[in-house]
Amino acid sequence: MRHVPCGFVVAAITISSGATAHADTDQAVTIARLTAQRVRRAVVVGPFVGLAPGTTVDAGDRHLGVLFGLDLSLFKVPIIPDAATLKQIVQDRVQARVIEAVKQAALGGTTMSLAEQQTLAEELVAAVRDQFLEERRGRRFERPSLRLVIESARWTGADAWANRTTIAKGVGPVSIGPSLTVLSATTTELAVGLELSVQALLSRGPRSPVADLFVRYDLGLTDGSDDVIGVGLRLILDVI
Repeated sequence: MRHVPCGFVVAAITISSGATAHADTDQAVTIARLTAQRVRRAVVVGPFVGLAPGTTVDAGDRHLGVLFGLDLSLFKVPIIPDAATLKQIVQDRVQARVIEAVKQAALGGTTMSLAEQQTLAEELVAAVRDQFLEERRGRRFERPSLRLVIESARWTGADAWANRTTIAKGVGPVSIGPSLTVLSATTTELAVGLELSVQALLSRGPRSPVADLFVRYDLGLTDGSDDVIGVGLRLILDVI
């Protein structure tokens, strides 16, 4: 079996990726643009509106909360590396593919010439680079990192306001964290809760509205208050 000399593969990639200064400049501009977009996409901050039906656990009373407030969400968005790092990544991936092609040819009883290896490497460079960049374009479900939600809710059917602050941490594809609620009605009540949410970014651009689906449980702390379980949906506008 014949292996691909590392120096040869490097030379082939250098010729392909650096054939013209114009190509290098275009690549640098593309990387800078994508990097800026990814950095901005990692932060969502803006107002939201939403609805949240809920039920008290003991009494079984149902209510519908009309929500509005402010949200700050941080996401773990992969960043595009600089041109030199990207070039090395592409080189390594192309080298691995060429070596695999040589191995497959050997298993089939044929041998790839150096010229054939060079041609294959040059053909792979653009495809591998585009694949790497595509992997880092905006996804519908970016991995959450940390979020802060400041929310007010007007409960329909009851003369009550609920003001809630939630801090959540990303755990895999979801966010989970505690909340503190002040309920203002005929009396003032306190509740602590736990919220589980998943955020879907509705566009691939650097600024994206977010659909935020959540479920939560609030434990009443005031004498005579009831626990509440609810679900809801917020629409967050990334405008700040």
